[in-house]
Amino acid sequence: MKLNLIVIYIFVYLLISCGLNDQHRDVNHTFDIADFDSIFQQINKVELEINNKNIFFLYNAQFFFLKDKKMVVIDNRGKKVILYSQNGKFIKMIGNIGRGPGELIEPYCGIADSLDNILIYDLAQMIINKYNPDGNFVSTIKLKKYMEKIYISSKQNIFFYTSQYFFDNKIVFKYSPNFDFLNAFALPLNEFKESNIMQCGGIALDQYENSYVISPYNYLIRKYDTNGTPLLYYHINPSFFKETKKMPKEEPHEFKRWIKEATPIVDILLFSNKYLFVTVRDIDKKRNYVDIYLIRGDQIKYCKTVLINHLFFSMHTSQDYFYTLSEDEDKMYLNKYELNIKYLKDCDEKIQ
Repeated sequence: MKLNLIVIYIFVYLLISCGLNDQHRDVNHTFDIADFDSIFQQINKVELEINNKNIFFLYNAQFFFLKDKKMVVIDNRGKKVILYSQNGKFIKMIGNIGRGPGELIEPYCGIADSLDNILIYDLAQMIINKYNPDGNFVSTIKLKKYMEKIYISSKQNIFFYTSQYFFDNKIVFKYSPNFDFLNAFALPLNEFKESNIMQCGGIALDQYENSYVISPYNYLIRKYDTNGTPLLYYHINPSFFKETKKMPKEEPHEFKRWIKEATPIVDILLFSNKYLFVTVRDIDKKRNYVDIYLIRGDQIKYCKTVLINHLFFSMHTSQDYFYTLSEDEDKMYLNKYELNIKYLKDCDEKIQ
């Protein structure tokens, strides 16, 4: 009887161990560096019209597009939301500063819904202001949750990401297109509660509404299904990434040193439902590194590392194009690129 119990115990242990191992993938990182221009071919560069009223701080700017190719720029440092034409012409400011209908205190992130309505999250008020495609106020949705990034899925559901897990110890929140709460999932990947100061980390959504969640301060990407059930986690090794020490709270000099030495994982982007872009920021040397990973089924394969000598802070993928905002001699530009698939052909062929 005792022998049978031991055999059963060993069998269960092996079964659980195998199950856990099946959920883990180590991603080999050979650090194959490439020049930005060899991977991304620039096909357009548009200067954005700026003046004293609509100039924005590139460091804190986020942007997204409407179906008619208009662009919305959110500058949370300058507390403004700007609507541009596809040719970079200034159209209007969206929302005044204040707490009244349609007004914003701290616009932080945003997205366009399926009808091209503009959704802007106000961090200070913890609300979503909804504007029509012309930038006119429609309604307000009260969330009462601290969020940092907002996404929309192929099913038009709304996903929020936060690096501060004050709400049920979760960092991803899913809502219906009408903002009915659906689910909260993804356990925090670290104990670094102050990471929001960098606006780092995030999620990428594929065409099946699976989400890839990455932490700013460790080596893991975790994959969840549409219901928030954990599927797999991938151990990656981002280029030039250094684990960041806990941010000092009192000493100003130590804080400046912490900022200088930090190399956080800024973001994760999905390109053409095939490639993951993981961006690491080297703040001290003022440059970014984009690690490109190929996705095939449940596998992720490292392809290339792209060195970007200038430090742009805003990136966006839309369909088969990659966009950045950059600054040159006090002028702001929207840069449009396409991926040089031929350069990544070897990576695609070698994955099993």
